[in-house]
Amino acid sequence: MTNEKKKLILIFGSILIVLLTLVVLTIALNPFKKTSIKNSSMDLNSETDSSDSGINSEINEFSEEDIMSSLSDISGIVKSGLSSKSVVSSKAISSSLLTSSNSTTSNPDAIVDRRPGPPPAGAVSVSMLMDTKFAKGFGAEWTYGLTYSDNTQLKKGNVLTYRDISPYQINLIPFGNVNDNSENDIYWEFEEGNHKNFTDKYGKWVPELFEHKLSVNSLVKENTATSLIVEQYNNYGLNSVDPKYNKSLVKRITTNKNGTIGFYFNSKNDIRNAAYAYGAEFANDIWPHLYFHQNFRKDYDVALFSRIDVNFDVLVKKVTQIDKWPDNDTSITAAKSPSEASLQGFFFCRLKTSRTQGFFVGMNIYSSREENQTLIVSADQYGQAFYRTTPLEFGGKVVLGKKTSVSYDLKEMMVDALEQIKKRPGPLRTTKADDYEISFLQIGWENMGNWECEHELSNLSTVGYKK
Repeated sequence: MTNEKKKLILIFGSILIVLLTLVVLTIALNPFKKTSIKNSSMDLNSETDSSDSGINSEINEFSEEDIMSSLSDISGIVKSGLSSKSVVSSKAISSSLLTSSNSTTSNPDAIVDRRPGPPPAGAVSVSMLMDTKFAKGFGAEWTYGLTYSDNTQLKKGNVLTYRDISPYQINLIPFGNVNDNSENDIYWEFEEGNHKNFTDKYGKWVPELFEHKLSVNSLVKENTATSLIVEQYNNYGLNSVDPKYNKSLVKRITTNKNGTIGFYFNSKNDIRNAAYAYGAEFANDIWPHLYFHQNFRKDYDVALFSRIDVNFDVLVKKVTQIDKWPDNDTSITAAKSPSEASLQGFFFCRLKTSRTQGFFVGMNIYSSREENQTLIVSADQYGQAFYRTTPLEFGGKVVLGKKTSVSYDLKEMMVDALEQIKKRPGPLRTTKADDYEISFLQIGWENMGNWECEHELSNLSTVGYKK
């Protein structure tokens, strides 16, 4: 072999080694993928509306400093009595496999299984939720209660009197007028947001809309020992002989009275759906809501429990985008939020020493926008925080058409939330889980735009184990 050939071989060999080294270094140093997280918050200080509102924005980094800076910025954005939505970024968890918490895996994207183990031996258990068979019917929305037996300001205890919303009537489903029936043993109701001070499609000024509430406008289609079916139609402005009457289905609630309840929601048919952004301007003309809500008659002191287990099975049956509104509405020149159907569930934790203060903790159960099915942390100007994680570590990702069993320790999740809260200024930053009471639970849909959604909830329980 000639010297020139040897030199060529050496040169090509050196080039090959350099290229292989670059490939290895690129793989080893490749940064984590970034994706967006949606933030939202709610304000409980209003006695008439627990709906969330705010302003969407995006940033491109996912450092802790950026997240906490964004949370601080929220308090400067929101106005008195309003809450806020913002967008920050974080590393997405891409694996759908659950890994044991004591696993030695080196995969940074592996999902740790954080579902609670067996109940503590010998511990006294307390079932916090009432009527988990969904058999006793549905009450008036809690905002319609005028006075309460325990605390009227916080709406705790049994309802003593109700608002007068004449000419409309508040009903207990399926029993009828609240003035003729007792709500004392009815524990579930619906939280559907408020619509106030707007001009309707007929040019009429509406100080407050009532027809979108199931406790005001619903039809009992079936009520037997094993079934209750309730429907709501958009008959706004129609009389009963109009051929369109009872044709536009908005909501359907179906229970077998034995622990399974189904929800259907068509936000395109909703009686009022004008909000095109998670913005402060829509705080009292909210985007479509359908929450299943239980306001505990008396709050539960977290300090009494070593663990609070939350369990439910969820089956998302349908999530269909009916049209592209508001995304494709060129007549809207203001900032718009992307169309989305979002199934959420959370508790409100009330500070014992200042009962108008607290934070929300729970889950983003399902979202039509994949990037929003992740951790959400936010806070409002009152120091009330909103912490929602995903089901990934607590049973697995919820996907369309597949039932998922979700289980988590609410007290442990409160600890996680407070770890985030203490990183920012505010009255809750020095508190711990035992400083709170559990006040209410709600699970349901918030939709931006026009969607047809359906899900089924079963085996729901919240059990505290005393220390």
